Amino acid sequence: MDFFSFHGAKIDSVFIHPVVDCPFIPNSSETTSVQLQSMGGGESSKWKRGKEKKRKRRMQEHSQSAQVGRNGPVKRRKATPSEKARPTAGEESNPRTGKKATDLFEKMKARLSGGRFRWLNEQLYTTTGVEAFAKLTAEPELYEQYHEGFREQTRGWPQQPISVVTRWLNSKKKNLVVADFGCGDAKLADSVKQKVHSLDLVATKPGVIACNMADTPLASASIDVAVFCLALMGTDYGKFLQEANRVLRTPGHLWIAEVRSRFGESFEEKFLKNLLAMGFSLKSKDVSNKMFAVYILEKKDHEPMPKRLDW
Repeated sequence: MDFFSFHGAKIDSVFIHPVVDCPFIPNSSETTSVQLQSMGGGESSKWKRGKEKKRKRRMQEHSQSAQVGRNGPVKRRKATPSEKARPTAGEESNPRTGKKATDLFEKMKARLSGGRFRWLNEQLYTTTGVEAFAKLTAEPELYEQYHEGFREQTRGWPQQPISVVTRWLNSKKKNLVVADFGCGDAKLADSVKQKVHSLDLVATKPGVIACNMADTPLASASIDVAVFCLALMGTDYGKFLQEANRVLRTPGHLWIAEVRSRFGESFEEKFLKNLLAMGFSLKSKDVSNKMFAVYILEKKDHEPMPKRLDW
């Protein structure tokens, strides 16, 4: 049986063990002459052909590896125009270059913004007016985050409550005085012909009065319309309505828009019962919008204010 024969630094033959089947692959960049030695015995021609195919495949892989090591990376064919236009994995993960990644980034940003809004919304609904005013006075950036989330959440509504109250006020006399409780960005004051006192927890622009909605600087019996446009927030929101009752003239109007999901049948019944006890009469109720309901009430003469109401 022949073993390796060396001629200088070159290898002329490789011996393949019939059991181990592990040919020695020379670590050389030069072409080698490899010959399969006769194994003798009763090897079938099929087995020999299989071994020969494996040997050639391994030698081809080794030759390609050696070529890369000596001459650098193997040159690849040029990309077609369609392949060039296709974004790479890096581009798709980069929001500045990949459209799909940009869309995903915007969706994630909206989701985070929505989550932040829901958290802030819960905080405002589960604290008193005094607590909310103190918190947002200390951290006014939370107010902007809330309203940014609010605008995003209501963007898809078929109709905005601010548009409804704007139309209603523009159908009334110009000399009416309005108080917009929880005015937000004071859009109502910019959209109607009447004088509007814009009130909210944070003053976002000139003319907005920052205060607790239960304790405004407005004089008693000084306004004709009190507006609450999705603004009855807090555990003591009943005090906001009592403040509105204080500053309203007689007869004056109370205009309220609230989300439909909040006003179940039992809640609405108690809510309206308390308003009637405060001296208001229900003039109209509009539940045609699937997102919010609108209540318009009128203040009557000389109704005694109840000492305590269960909101």
